[in-house]
Amino acid sequence: MDRILWVTDRYPPLKGGMAVSCARQVRALRRRGVRVDVLITGHPGGEVERDNGVDLFVAADAEPGQAANHAWLLALRRHTRAAYSHVVGFGACEGGFLATTFAAWLEVPSSVLVRGNDLDRDWFLSQRGWMVSEAFSRAGSIGAVTTEKAARIRALFPGKPVLWTPNSVDAARWTLLPGDEARRAEVRGLLRGGRVVGLIGELKAKKRIPFWLEAVRDRGLLGGLRLLIVGNLDGPSAAILE
Repeated sequence: MDRILWVTDRYPPLKGGMAVSCARQVRALRRRGVRVDVLITGHPGGEVERDNGVDLFVAADAEPGQAANHAWLLALRRHTRAAYSHVVGFGACEGGFLATTFAAWLEVPSSVLVRGNDLDRDWFLSQRGWMVSEAFSRAGSIGAVTTEKAARIRALFPGKPVLWTPNSVDAARWTLLPGDEARRAEVRGLLRGGRVVGLIGELKAKKRIPFWLEAVRDRGLLGGLRLLIVGNLDGPSAAILE
């Protein structure tokens, strides 16, 4: 049976989309019978046993680099007892850098899973960009959630296997309940008149939501629009709407 070491600094109890997405993927693999041990850096130390795996929290250390070294020693001990077949880094910065480093030392394949901040932010930061570059260069394969991200990585690392795996919902597994249908009819009634614009996800400045809202407002277009917002608003976006 496959045994995966999954390395990340984004995992519950941390909040946010990255942590939720990471945990969702780990749970899906475990439900399919894959043993996944998750190594989480930057949290208070401890271990939590799960079905088909364990969550391993590695506490931060006042001495630079020591927390990562503790993580490596923990991975090595577990690999010695029962060998991992693959190491996965969730996120191309710290998680990807540690995952590809550990995989090289354990002599097993590695993969790095790329999210938005890896290329949109971390690549351009001197203190973090080198980790992203190192992770990409060492990874046996790279997974990206958009075709745009995949194309940018291939341009930087020609010949590297880069796979696009879109965020998706299996429509066959979801059915609208009567309450959902009633709520849908209610929302549609509220949105009648004017053009409807949907904003879905975590709505924050990084995604240029305030810029877009200001442009619509300054052009005097708000009166002709109906905004359907699904997700959390940050302070600047909420202030503009108010």
